[in-house]
Amino acid sequence: MSNTEKENPDSIKSEKCILCGKDTYIPFNEPIDKRKYYIRGSGQLCGNCYYALYPYVLGKYETNIPKVGRFFMFLKTTPGYIVCILIPFLLLILLQGINCIRLFRRYKLEQMAEMKEERAKIEEERAESQKMMAELLALKAQLAGQQTDTAVNESDQTGDVSENQ
Repeated sequence: MSNTEKENPDSIKSEKCILCGKDTYIPFNEPIDKRKYYIRGSGQLCGNCYYALYPYVLGKYETNIPKVGRFFMFLKTTPGYIVCILIPFLLLILLQGINCIRLFRRYKLEQMAEMKEERAKIEEERAESQKMMAELLALKAQLAGQQTDTAVNESDQTGDVSENQ
């Protein structure tokens, strides 16, 4: 038997100091709230280490959220990273890409609608200008016909010799 087993026959069932490894004689099954020299988040200390380190302890746990530590340990693993970080971000990127494509298509449809409206206006203006051109040609022909009638009438009135002979 070793010296530690001679000092405390229950050393197998008691906590050891996390700093120096000395047996603290506090059983494993003792609730944490009732342990002496226990620093939550660090572990069990012996009396000497506790008084040496306690002034340097920056904070204490006042409350805890159950299973959060297990979640963060899961995040450190490859499947945890894939499931909790990679897949959600890939889904987010995919959804934003789909949204971008939809917006681009909507923009193109609006542009096409505006172009159709402009084409319709141009067609209306073209039809109107063709109508006006036809009216102008008709007026021009009418004026040309009146001028020839006027010229004939004038020649009749002046009494051209060549025509009367």
